[in-house]
Amino acid sequence: MTQNEKDRFQLESLRLFMELNETQKILFEIADRLLTERENAGVGYLHDPANFLSYRDQHATCFFNKQESWNGVRGIKGVWIPVEEAE
Repeated sequence: MTQNEKDRFQLESLRLFMELNETQKILFEIADRLLTERENAGVGYLHDPANFLSYRDQHATCFFNKQESWNGVRGIKGVWIPVEEAE
């Protein structure tokens, strides 16, 4: 069972078996939205060309994509959460 599945099970179990006041209902709604965003997130790699080239200024750019390496340099594995609203 993945961490997302464990968290979803826990959230739904608590929702079913607890009497919730208004504040708790709002907190559960927020937790549900955050978990949904995490479930919809994509795994990718962060690449920093400026670090590879030993160059840094205010215009240096990092990028995130699905490729593990860029010009032979491994990226840092991470999670990308889309800006759009989760469904």
